[in-house]
Amino acid sequence: MVVEGVRFIVFSSSCAVYGNPQTTPIDEEHPKNPVNPYGESKLAAEKQIQWYGQVHGLRSVILRYFNAAGSDPEQELGEEHNPETHLIPLAIEANLGMREALRVHGADYDTIDGTAVRDYVHVSDLAAAHLRSIEYLLANGQSELMNLGTCVGYSIQQILTKLESITGRHTPHSIGPRRAGDPPVLVANAGKAERVLGWKPVHSDLDSVLSTAITWRMSNISNQTKANQAAPSASRRVAVIGAGPAGLTAAYELAKSGVAVDVFEAGPDVGGMSKTIELWGQLVDIGPHRFFSTDQRVNRHWLEVAGQDYVMVDRKTRILYKNSFFNYPITAMDALSKLGIFESVHCVLSYVRQLMAPVPDRKTFEDWVVRAFGRRLFAIFFKSYSEKLWGIPCTELDADFAAQRIKKFSLFEAIKAALGLSAGKKHKTLADRFAYPVRGTGQIYETMTEFIKSRGAQVFLRTPVEKVEIRDGEAKGLWLKGGSYLPYDHIVSTMPLATVVKAIEEAPQEIHEHVTKLKFRNTILVYPKNGDLSQS
Repeated sequence: MVVEGVRFIVFSSSCAVYGNPQTTPIDEEHPKNPVNPYGESKLAAEKQIQWYGQVHGLRSVILRYFNAAGSDPEQELGEEHNPETHLIPLAIEANLGMREALRVHGADYDTIDGTAVRDYVHVSDLAAAHLRSIEYLLANGQSELMNLGTCVGYSIQQILTKLESITGRHTPHSIGPRRAGDPPVLVANAGKAERVLGWKPVHSDLDSVLSTAITWRMSNISNQTKANQAAPSASRRVAVIGAGPAGLTAAYELAKSGVAVDVFEAGPDVGGMSKTIELWGQLVDIGPHRFFSTDQRVNRHWLEVAGQDYVMVDRKTRILYKNSFFNYPITAMDALSKLGIFESVHCVLSYVRQLMAPVPDRKTFEDWVVRAFGRRLFAIFFKSYSEKLWGIPCTELDADFAAQRIKKFSLFEAIKAALGLSAGKKHKTLADRFAYPVRGTGQIYETMTEFIKSRGAQVFLRTPVEKVEIRDGEAKGLWLKGGSYLPYDHIVSTMPLATVVKAIEEAPQEIHEHVTKLKFRNTILVYPKNGDLSQS
């Protein structure tokens, strides 16, 4: 710089030069005792600049930033590191579902809520301080060193609370141990910058810091998918709504074909109702999920994803009836021993009566099962269970509900199979074994997600789609919660029918009226904890 005739320098330093504060707020005279390499390097640079100033007449303004945050209100510049290490971008990514959770380092500090407190100053205010520093030096100002901050500190928990109030979303986070070298509180006394430069922060209120950072992150979601454009079919961009089995399978096949694809999931996890959760130190499925298909395309896909990470498991499904567990599919000896002779005879007679005088085939669930099992067995094993499950009388349920689950299965065939007299191929409902992933059913969908991401695609969790844009009769883009718009060539939706229709404002009013009449059943799963799980 001396050789090139440079006379002035404005240096961006850091409050890390102070180390653990002895007093707060921190002024420029506070002892300098850095506790990490970053702070040590900044202090060394400050000393070099000061020595060069004394020897060569170089005049400088050294600005000790506290926590730089926020983004350019015009959205031309924003904060994005690889890897990301700063709190606010990490918190926003967790809040938007772009990472699983934020790791909070320490919640046992002597602060208002136990989490570390920092002074966050908006980048626009920092830029303004640089301009004022240049003007000061050009006006023959002498070398100075000063803090840049707001003189107000916010804890990590306060940041998360404010973030959630802005986005309306919970920010998943976990608490870890303290990080070596992190002081509990860093808050600036920035009075010198106001006296010398006439500088005061005007954009650094917490709402502005977080709102501009969120807008930057949301507006740049689509930029993260640019890597997809190197793929053979990247001229087509496809959005998949929903990261359940159907949505992820669609995204997996698209990504495998080189199509640029983004997946948007409103929930916090992939897999939908087929996900696997951790409960009491073990992996648990959301209800029983058995993989068994006669469709070779489905089998090939499943095995491709599962690889060698599955086992064959003996099937064991039972029906609770009068305090006894019955095998399902029903076996003759099991039913006879548990129903008792009297009830078993009644079931057989009921079935014989059905054979002699069959009920009309009115294409209902009840008629289908009665014709296959007889009315008494239908009443014992099928009626109450099905009506509880679907919330509809069996006389109103379509026969397809039965055909999809117990097609071509009858009491007569069950007895023949139990006695070893059936020479035909067993139907799928009688399958004795099924394939099961070693880490639970959710393993399949987690593996597909990893593959999709490896192809440069994005899977956004906690990112509900609020509106599907329709132009000239075609879906052309998505509006996300928060106001971000993303254009696409094609959109695959696996959202519930009523939800997707509500997201399409252009849908005919008649369709909107029909979907409001659709009814849905909730599923409540109960996991009883029994004894010491470590011994099981």
